Amino acid sequence: MIVISDKSGQLGNRIIVFASFIAIACEQNLTVANPSFEEYSDYFDSCKNYLIPGYPKAYFKTSKKYLRRFSYRLAYLVARILHRLKFNSRYLGYIYLDSNERFNLQTKHKLLEKTFCLVQGWGFQPGQLLSKHRERICAFFQPGHEYNLRITEFISQAKTGNRLLIGIHIRQGDYKNFEGGKYFFETDSYIRLISHLNQQFFTELNQKPRFVIFSNQSLKQEVFHLLDGIDFIFGPGHELLDMYCLSACNYICGPPSTYTIWASFYGNAPLFMFREPGKKISPSEFLVWKPD
Repeated sequence: MIVISDKSGQLGNRIIVFASFIAIACEQNLTVANPSFEEYSDYFDSCKNYLIPGYPKAYFKTSKKYLRRFSYRLAYLVARILHRLKFNSRYLGYIYLDSNERFNLQTKHKLLEKTFCLVQGWGFQPGQLLSKHRERICAFFQPGHEYNLRITEFISQAKTGNRLLIGIHIRQGDYKNFEGGKYFFETDSYIRLISHLNQQFFTELNQKPRFVIFSNQSLKQEVFHLLDGIDFIFGPGHELLDMYCLSACNYICGPPSTYTIWASFYGNAPLFMFREPGKKISPSEFLVWKPD
């Protein structure tokens, strides 16, 4: 059993890591337990009301969040002790990755086949296995019924009149410090981006899109008065609902982020990662995200 015992980032990162190990579990007939997913587990019926989310099954029915937090802290502590002691036995082992380390999951590793292998880190790379087992992975991460209803209702209203939807992910907040702030862009940059895309999609595809704006922080709506004449609306403003409404858009644009990567992968939606303010962007540059 593989035990994911480290919280690597927020929702997008956490889904990608979990999905990577589900892919290896599908490929090699392994099992995964993920106590680190505890604060997001109620978003998905596959994990809801269980002590430990897992694949192909979750473990121990409970809705008590303090027990979930305890199970994660226990797994984290055990993994850290194993790492400190550099302990691996016949039945128990660990894999610890620093932020710049990578681990290829596409080939078999004896460590992962131990009775319990506790893993910590971000750089676990499933490669083509993620695409190979996409159907099972997406089924596992389908939002719960109550969230699905809200997502479906929002997208249905947004697409009224058969509108072409372009999801714009404005990532600010934590991006002031992420990688030295190189992907942090002021709201004015996003306004110019939307104006540019509106023109490009009309020129190249002869379509006037509707923009759906999502953000990880509150936006001052009056700032967007500069988009006069451009059709736009705001997303629901909830981390899960925004992510899955983004996945249901026809196109997605935002700075490099696992949030938009997962939305593109899950919804099979073409994505453009916005890295340079003022760069000209063609609709043909939007591509569905696929792992290397």
